[in-house]
Amino acid sequence: MPDPPSSPPSVPTKIVPAPTHIRRQSTRHSIDFSPPSQPLHYKQPHLSPSRTTHALPKPYFSATHYSILRSFCSSSTISRGDTEAWKKLLSQEKLPVPYTTQDAYDLEMTTVGLAIELAANNVRTENFNVLLLHLLSQLHQVLQLNTIDQIPTSAYNSLFLVRVFSKHFTGNLSGDELKRQYEGSKPTNGTGSTPKSGHASDSDLILDMEKLTVNPQVEEDSRPKGEQLLHYLIEIILHIDSHANYSTHEFYLEVLNTIIVLLSTQLHQTSSDRTEYNYFINILMTKFGHQANAMVFKLLRNFMDQKVPPPSSSNVVYNAYSYFFSGKGASSSADALPVADRSLLLLLLLSTQLKSGKVGEFQDKLSTDNLLWADAYRQAIANISGDQEPVMGSQAEKEKDQSSNSVSFRELYTIFSGSLAVEERMLLFYLFLVENESFRVYVLSRSDPETIYIPILKLVYESIEGKTNYSQVYIFLIFILIFSQDDVFNESIQKFNVSNLAWFSERPLLKNVSLGGLTMLVLLRAVQINLSNHKDAYLHTNCMATIANMSNSMTDMHQYVAQRIVSVFELISKRYQKIASRLETSSNETSFPQPSQEVIVYQDLIALFLEIINSILVHHLKDNPQLVYALLLKRETFAVYRLNARLSELVANIESIINYFHARVSEANLRAPSTSEVLEIIDLATRTWTPHRLMSFPELKFQYAEEQDSQHFFCPYVWALVHRRTFIYWNEEKAHILNEYRLQQQEEDAHSGSNALMQ
Repeated sequence: MPDPPSSPPSVPTKIVPAPTHIRRQSTRHSIDFSPPSQPLHYKQPHLSPSRTTHALPKPYFSATHYSILRSFCSSSTISRGDTEAWKKLLSQEKLPVPYTTQDAYDLEMTTVGLAIELAANNVRTENFNVLLLHLLSQLHQVLQLNTIDQIPTSAYNSLFLVRVFSKHFTGNLSGDELKRQYEGSKPTNGTGSTPKSGHASDSDLILDMEKLTVNPQVEEDSRPKGEQLLHYLIEIILHIDSHANYSTHEFYLEVLNTIIVLLSTQLHQTSSDRTEYNYFINILMTKFGHQANAMVFKLLRNFMDQKVPPPSSSNVVYNAYSYFFSGKGASSSADALPVADRSLLLLLLLSTQLKSGKVGEFQDKLSTDNLLWADAYRQAIANISGDQEPVMGSQAEKEKDQSSNSVSFRELYTIFSGSLAVEERMLLFYLFLVENESFRVYVLSRSDPETIYIPILKLVYESIEGKTNYSQVYIFLIFILIFSQDDVFNESIQKFNVSNLAWFSERPLLKNVSLGGLTMLVLLRAVQINLSNHKDAYLHTNCMATIANMSNSMTDMHQYVAQRIVSVFELISKRYQKIASRLETSSNETSFPQPSQEVIVYQDLIALFLEIINSILVHHLKDNPQLVYALLLKRETFAVYRLNARLSELVANIESIINYFHARVSEANLRAPSTSEVLEIIDLATRTWTPHRLMSFPELKFQYAEEQDSQHFFCPYVWALVHRRTFIYWNEEKAHILNEYRLQQQEEDAHSGSNALMQ
């Protein structure tokens, strides 16, 4: 991921790959397809998974159904009018549902050879195209049913098979080859519209579905088949009750799986060609932006409902499901609510794509008259409103909420506050904080900030040393930075005290520290560990920006917080002096010394530390005697910067304070004064202190800003989650975007194993 724009002078100018940059608000700083006669360019699969260990694959289908599938994929054409053959394929028996990763692996190994045959033969047979027509007919007629007691076997099987073969196609064919598989040899003008629905009764519709004839309205639709498919899948998501019964639940889940599979061309592209032609993604970009609001709301509602699968009539499937998932730990919790969690993954995929600033790269393929997909989905998240909490869970109120695209922010907040360690939920919280001002205001105005703030601090504290997941730590730090942009919130967390936090191992018996003070302790520790081990400039930049935002609200600082501010500054100062001395020696040995990045990083940190200390003292000196005391104890640390052109003014203020209070302590003429005695003198001396002694500086303020090309961070991250969380087998050898994600992690791990910065 490219570096963000340059940062202001008082923060490191080089920021490592991350989804954002930090903007400083200050007046002082600028902050075609091979012909049938030629072999198809189908990538040969690795028949063993690259990382996950599975048992030897077993046949996924029955012998009878596998034989039918072989005929379907062969060079023999199954004519559209061969009703018996299509009934055997689609209606004879319901295809099994994969419940485990082993099931998904068995399905992959069973169908990979079939898919290769089908891709090579379909140019002539068009069997897949007829299957697609049957699926479109089934989807069209499912949408016409007033009530759905049971999804027809033919509807589920046709959807399942299209998803299975599409998954192989997206991973092995080029964009043009994929389009040819879907569209066949018949050209479409792409200007058609959706045919109007008929008014047949439910019994007539079910009878038509059982006959397995292609619906004339589907054939008359002049739109590309890929567009028709996405249209019907989206309509199913929007209008079918996923939990009406187990049959609809199973069907709805397969619809979600199918859309994820259709988007997975992106999963198989490298970073350099991620912006090139993606058949289904481009259709979504240009044709379905107008449904973004409805899709976001429905997927969000699916997630928030957190519904378990309804029991099947025979309980066989449900019991099998319960056997696999009940009683598992947190690592499997994401599988217990399949519709909710799959809806969340799809929502994240839709919302973390290319932004409108990149439209130029698509001008040959996309219509600029259409609102780009990602912008539409981000705006749809912004459009979600908070409802008035329904009294006694009134059904009428809930229906009103669904018609107005409003949700309970309290319910959403409760879900987030209890599960931010789940990365998908963390990312959704990020999207709402960044895009939805109403939700952000709701979070910041709650009277119980500790319910979400302390879990975030705990996750940062426990993650920072091992740094097992940089991406997750980055997002947590962004949360804290966004919170710190609100002055009222900063003031409120100074008034909220916490004690005896078992996870705060640095000082387990820490008592009566404000939530603001705890935040500074966690961030200072992150800065110190980062400089010693990780050398991640983005991380300490983010931490310091947050501390700076909080600085003018710091009151009644805890003794340990004051000590840590000064001790971390002293540590950075000593390292800076050591590096600068080494650079000076080097400059004496050569006429052209190379500038040191370490010197720049440390000098920027020192400047920002001095500004933070100034900000605290200028605004609240009388309320922070512990900081004054800590400065007196380390007064020699600041003297070395008196003659530094960049730092002298900042140091002058601090030394003025040190000299004033040191004089008052000396005047008391105490022998070996205790801490309490010195603090008492400081408290008395503040009464005669006049603020005009200090030079004033512009207020410290840093603003979070997401990068225009943030998809380079988010897309690999979200696809990595899809790879881990769904019962779809993805061959890691072909999932190039996962390689990019792992490369990011490896580079970060390399940082964590390196030596300290020029120690």
